[in-house]
Amino acid sequence: MSRKPKQKTQSNYIIDYVFILSDTGLSIFSTTFNSSKKYAMIEKTPELFSGFLGALFLFSSEIGSPIEEIILENMKITAKRIGNMILVFVVDKNTNMPDLHHRIFVAGEIFRAKYEAPLISTFTGNIEPFKPFREDLISAGIILGGDQYVSHCPYCGMGHSCPYAIAHSEKAIEQEIETRKEIVENVKFARAPFHRLLKTSVEPLRVRKASVDSLIDFVLDYSGEVICPRLRHLALEKNGGKDRVLPKHIAIIAEHMNINIPKNHKQTFPITAVKRLLDYGRVLYSQNTPREFEKLLVGLVTKIGKEAKYFALADNRKTVLPIDIDCVRDRLFIDHRSPNLDADEF
Repeated sequence: MSRKPKQKTQSNYIIDYVFILSDTGLSIFSTTFNSSKKYAMIEKTPELFSGFLGALFLFSSEIGSPIEEIILENMKITAKRIGNMILVFVVDKNTNMPDLHHRIFVAGEIFRAKYEAPLISTFTGNIEPFKPFREDLISAGIILGGDQYVSHCPYCGMGHSCPYAIAHSEKAIEQEIETRKEIVENVKFARAPFHRLLKTSVEPLRVRKASVDSLIDFVLDYSGEVICPRLRHLALEKNGGKDRVLPKHIAIIAEHMNINIPKNHKQTFPITAVKRLLDYGRVLYSQNTPREFEKLLVGLVTKIGKEAKYFALADNRKTVLPIDIDCVRDRLFIDHRSPNLDADEF
């Protein structure tokens, strides 16, 4: 009686390898879910492989061009910096997983909740405390098919609009863009403050009226698509999951984006419009936050005006035109084709 050949059982795991590196490149955690010949080198010397990843990602960050994905002959390596660590997922090269970045983000949030930042920052090489995280990845459904893991997302779990869920859903992107357009149209600013601010920041040049309109559109887009989502993400991170924006959060964003917030400014915007703009980012805010956000807008307009002035002078013109505002827009990487909501990477 002949024996039937053993059939290879297919794993339910859709992620093959997971690595976590400290922000200095040290390996904190590594585990495998699907063993294969193509991963022989990783399985044989995981420390060497994680060291290679750490050195590569650190170098790319140093030169100002962080690597998020590496495609090799038979595998795809996707990395994401979350807080003071780098999470790396390894999958088969042909794997099509639109929500991969969402899974990495959720994994990072679970890890940060369980292992406090001081434990990571004082890491000396003992990986034993982190080993249980393998079971956390399985129980949360992050390395399994389906969307079980979504319940652990700080955005989705609280019923908020999730940037990662939007990012891998074309229909959701279209809906989000339409919602944003509708809200922006309802946020009205008086032209006079914008004209005075722009005129002050580009003296002694002239300013066309059309340039003020371009500036208003730019500020609305930039605030709604970049600043507000980043503020909300920062609030969620600093307030234990509560999306309440405080003045200190605005100060952090301003410092990071090189926007000088004036202490005393004469230009004021209708506070109702400022509140609507904050609502545009779907954030809750304290009583004095709108005033601080107004100062941020003043600093942003001044910054745009100064850069627009340089473009006008470079073209030997004495008048700031809408094209100068557009050049600043391009310089700040505003992309109107997608809602630019990857706020945790600012």
